[in-house]
Amino acid sequence: MKSIYIAVRIWAKTVFLFGVFVGFAAMLEGDFSDIFIAALAFFFGFIISLPLLLPIFSLVDLSKRLLSYNIPARIAWLTFYLVLVFSLFYVLVASISKNRIIGLDKSFVQFVFITTGILLIAVLTTRKSLNKLYTGQ
Repeated sequence: MKSIYIAVRIWAKTVFLFGVFVGFAAMLEGDFSDIFIAALAFFFGFIISLPLLLPIFSLVDLSKRLLSYNIPARIAWLTFYLVLVFSLFYVLVASISKNRIIGLDKSFVQFVFITTGILLIAVLTTRKSLNKLYTGQ
């Protein structure tokens, strides 16, 4: 199994699950304009988050080289560093948009926590592929 294949899977799952979650939340609120914005966020999420694919690939490849750790520990390290990279991505987005990191508004903080949870789900659902990558099958 190739590291790039797993990196693309983690990235695509994260963006897809985030779009589904935001769309579902918009449906619960019942506002049609929010559903439309969620659909736009889903499609543009793939474009906007495309630069994250390179660090994800690098981290998956790095976790493959952590030979002194067992497989669950490698996955834990990978998850930690992915959450760190996504958090830094949001810091960059917030600084570009003139949003202050200290004293963030409630919706931005919820956005970051939701994405972090979805990233954890994406990594956990990719465990079988990660196991194959780490064992060389």
